[in-house]
Amino acid sequence: MVPTILVRCPLSPVIVFLGSTVRPVVTFTPPWNKILYGDPITMTCDVDGAVQGDVTYTWYRNNQWIHTGKTFTIQSAQSIHDGNYQCGTSEEDISEDLMLYVMEGLVILQSPPYIYEGDDLALRCHSRRFEDIRGKIMFYRNNEKIHSITTDSIFLYRDHLDVIAVYKCTRQVTTTGYRTHSDETEVTVPGSSASLMVTFSPNWKKIFTGDSITITCDGINNGPYSWYKDNRLLMGTEKSIYIHSAKKSDSGKYQSETNSDRSPEVSLEVSYGPVILQAPLIDDGDIPYLRCHSRPEYFVEWTQFYKDGKFLKESEDGKFDLTTPLVTGRYRCEQVLYGTSVLDAESAPSSVPIRDLFSSPEIRLTPSMVIEGDNMTLTCDTRLSPHRQTTELQFAFYRDGREVRGFLSSNKYVLSAELEDSGNYSCTGRTGDNRVKKVSEETPPLQSRLHHMLGDVAT
Repeated sequence: MVPTILVRCPLSPVIVFLGSTVRPVVTFTPPWNKILYGDPITMTCDVDGAVQGDVTYTWYRNNQWIHTGKTFTIQSAQSIHDGNYQCGTSEEDISEDLMLYVMEGLVILQSPPYIYEGDDLALRCHSRRFEDIRGKIMFYRNNEKIHSITTDSIFLYRDHLDVIAVYKCTRQVTTTGYRTHSDETEVTVPGSSASLMVTFSPNWKKIFTGDSITITCDGINNGPYSWYKDNRLLMGTEKSIYIHSAKKSDSGKYQSETNSDRSPEVSLEVSYGPVILQAPLIDDGDIPYLRCHSRPEYFVEWTQFYKDGKFLKESEDGKFDLTTPLVTGRYRCEQVLYGTSVLDAESAPSSVPIRDLFSSPEIRLTPSMVIEGDNMTLTCDTRLSPHRQTTELQFAFYRDGREVRGFLSSNKYVLSAELEDSGNYSCTGRTGDNRVKKVSEETPPLQSRLHHMLGDVAT
């Protein structure tokens, strides 16, 4: 009688997409999800090629209907265009939301909303069309320089790795002519005075890069003094910190300490400008005011102040007195400036999500019951992203860590149910260029049961 060999390999659950089509996808042209005010952008609703017949495309921003059609174009982006976008072909087939950021500033770092494992990461250091660019453009990853260019603003970064990283860029920008600039600040009424306070001289919570400022520890106690920035201890024990030429990195929350008494945190912001809305540290007895301040190389045409989105006044001297009882709120000032200046501008930091190109492989055995000498099939199961189905993968198989079949396009490996085939099996899936590689877990149940059953047959 021929013995029956029973081998069970636990199957992991497999995620299955129900329905015949893949969800629509929103794509941007140009492919950036951060743009400057006034920039154009076109969005396209891409659907699976299996969709047949007439298709009605519907667009949503922040869950509100905005447009019908396969594409949606913004000729000149404004703040109202900032938001989450989705498109769909029916109530069931709706894309995931994709965020579009409409930004203001001299320079922004543009990147795709996401990339897949193994893709090159395109980064663009972008400024407004009417600004002249001079000097080198520097790209940084986690504050370390990764590239510099002078001829183009786009850089393809290959070795980004599958980890969270923060990118930024710097470039020199020349601006000429009339332009409207604005800045905002929050004003709050302070609580009761502490025995130890941090003060600024000049008394502004926001300054330009290159400005000087003295930060002092005021109180009834004498030194020695300790200083903290963003809750990290600084060097020095003097009563005051003097910043001669402020840098962006000087921004932060400052505290002083003497003996066992520590002051409340006070925030300092250092801005590239060209316009900042300055608010003082409000102390009892002062008559505080806001100052809409521009760099000296500009000529100010006019200044306007707003509070919580409502117009307050036009100012000739760029100042607004905070003498009303209810000063708390968010203030904004606008200035029309004329001039020519060269600025070293830095983009805001940005991160780019990296999506799985394919899932981690899982190895399984079929059939579950065989007769000695019959073939058994090991399958290296993985799942490609539904939007990258044309990517070709290769697979290799291992027993006890040693390769038993090299990389081929087939994800199946056929072996005979013999004693020498016992062992811990695993498999690896990779892309053809070997930029993305993933290894399955081993299969101890396969090893033990195969060895046990074949051992019984052999004896």
